[in-house]
Amino acid sequence: MESDSNKPLVSIIMPVFNREQLIRESIESVIAQTFLNWELLIVDDGSTDLTMEVVAEYGCNDSRIISLKRESGNKGPSCCRNIGIEKARGKYILFLDSDDYLTSICLEKRVQLFSENPDNDFIVFPMGKFQEKIGDNPGPANQELDLDPLQRFIGFNLPWTVTSPI
Repeated sequence: MESDSNKPLVSIIMPVFNREQLIRESIESVIAQTFLNWELLIVDDGSTDLTMEVVAEYGCNDSRIISLKRESGNKGPSCCRNIGIEKARGKYILFLDSDDYLTSICLEKRVQLFSENPDNDFIVFPMGKFQEKIGDNPGPANQELDLDPLQRFIGFNLPWTVTSPI
């Protein structure tokens, strides 16, 4: 049995399908975190390009990067996230799409806020957006609206992006 001292505190789950050209930047944004107690579970959904070879390169250099592969046909990111959840060892779970990036203090700030608010089941953070490079499209992607977030969620008017909650 694994001791708590060997377990990651945060499990980052990244579904992936044919992202050979983009996944390096996403993985590197995780590696660049100021908070180091994480694992990155990359769940392949049947890529036909060199995506998993790129992932394997990173995994050889960093044991916190774990590649998982779905075996039967393309099922989409939700199925891959569920596989990641089953394999996750962390106390906290964060979803990260394979074309998204984390700022270097992302995990540090999220874990800090959880330590200050231990009764919370989840916390939602803003997520920025960009077109060509970070900073070229200011403002958060998950804009605040007048509606209650739970009512928006129930009505399929999602109040946040997949990377926003932890």
